[in-house]
Amino acid sequence: MHPARAWETYSCADGSKGPRLYDWALVDTIDLAGPDNRPQQILIRRSRTRKKELAFFLTHSPRPVPLATLVTVAGRRWGIEECPQSGKNEIGLDHYQVRLYHAWYRHITLAMLAHAWLAVTARRTTRKTRHPSDRR
Repeated sequence: MHPARAWETYSCADGSKGPRLYDWALVDTIDLAGPDNRPQQILIRRSRTRKKELAFFLTHSPRPVPLATLVTVAGRRWGIEECPQSGKNEIGLDHYQVRLYHAWYRHITLAMLAHAWLAVTARRTTRKTRHPSDRR
């Protein structure tokens, strides 16, 4: 097991309830199966709840990367996963009953266009409703 001093607490992203805090550790390894035996790192995420669930991320980089940078990259996953989910919930991205490729392609294209328009409109609305002193 990893020593207690190897764990650092970082927020990988802001969620609906605030920062998503986890304990993170980084293990340096060497890819012995690869042709150049390049260094690899394994990023370990540990839940801060009593369950202490672990998640592992294998990094691929030509040189070692700092822990904080890897945590930021791992946190971007939530934003990527939220986009298709909001498309399914808000614009019916998953509600198609088509038999031909062209019909499916048209439905997906229009749904994605509607989703992009809604995202831009929501962003503009949020900017306009904030107090002028809050803007940076």
